[in-house]
Amino acid sequence: GFEDLAKTTGLPPATLRRQLGVLIEAGVVAAGEDGDGLRDYSLDRSDVPLVRVLLDLAQAEDWT
Repeated sequence: GFEDLAKTTGLPPATLRRQLGVLIEAGVVAAGEDGDGLRDYSLDRSDVPLVRVLLDLAQAEDWT
C-alpha cells in the first residue's frame, strides 16, 4: 500500500501524497488493488535513469 511505497521510494509521505497522481500518470507508480480490494501501489519504473535520479534527490532532501 501507500506506506510500503513511501518506504520503497524514501519520499516523505506528504510529498508522495501530493505527487501520487502525477507519478501514476507518468507511469512511475502503478496503482491497483490487493486481494482484499484495497488500493495497492508499486514502484513501476525505478529502472528509468531519470526516476532513479529523482528518487535519490528526494532521499537526500526533505521535500515536504
